[in-house]
Amino acid sequence: MKIYLKMVGLIYIAIFLVACSKKPLHTSKALELVDARPKPGSVEWIDKLHYRDDYKIAYGIFNDDHSLLIRIMARDRSTLAKMFVAGFTVSFDTTGKKSSQFSVVYPMPQGKKNMPDKSFGYDNNRGNRLDKSTNMEFDRRLKTSLNQIEIVGFSDEAVKNAVLNSRYGDGITAWVHLDSTETFYYELKLPINELFHGENLSARSLSIEFRSGDIKTPTGNRPRASMSMSAGGNRGNSGGQRSGRGGGELYRSPHDFQSFSKPINFWVKRIKLQ
Repeated sequence: MKIYLKMVGLIYIAIFLVACSKKPLHTSKALELVDARPKPGSVEWIDKLHYRDDYKIAYGIFNDDHSLLIRIMARDRSTLAKMFVAGFTVSFDTTGKKSSQFSVVYPMPQGKKNMPDKSFGYDNNRGNRLDKSTNMEFDRRLKTSLNQIEIVGFSDEAVKNAVLNSRYGDGITAWVHLDSTETFYYELKLPINELFHGENLSARSLSIEFRSGDIKTPTGNRPRASMSMSAGGNRGNSGGQRSGRGGGELYRSPHDFQSFSKPINFWVKRIKLQ
């Protein structure tokens, strides 16, 4: 009898664990009306983000009946370098698991040789701000990198109608801004119907992956100034730079060295949409 009761108890525990495992782990936030969307950097924009200390990146997930919006903010210097030099991919699994069905690569990987010798507004050897002409060159190259995107899994019409460097549009829109304090703001908006094909959203959950390319740093105890870069992920129809080698320094300390060797790579699983 005791064995029977113990088996029944184990069955109930197993049923409970299975039921819990299917519940959403996260819930998206309501997407504001177009005219009411907060300005990036404002309290209203920042306070709705979740922060991942292990990757020095904050993210937010929003939706209404028509659109899914991803917001990202980062201030960490190595995080910015990985996203621009090695590229940044957002992938989606509409089953709530961790297998990419749709993905957007933006910014595309530029490679170290396509970026300024000094990175992100500082002379790494002296720790000073760069002169105005060097910053203007960086801004020019940054804008060039943001005119490239790779879209995988979406319809041809959605790819054709994608709008870059804009927060507004009816289809896929991708927008990045680096302000005067070198804080990175990112918004990616996708049409819900492209992901779910008109299915009932309340019965579906979504998983989203955030991933940068991999910057391979030299081995050894002492960081050196050069590096090779290998971009992660699929690069089907892109024209982006895949790899590069160049001079200048992208890190100044052992902490920077370790940060560069760890790509951004995490899933937000089972998100319940509004």
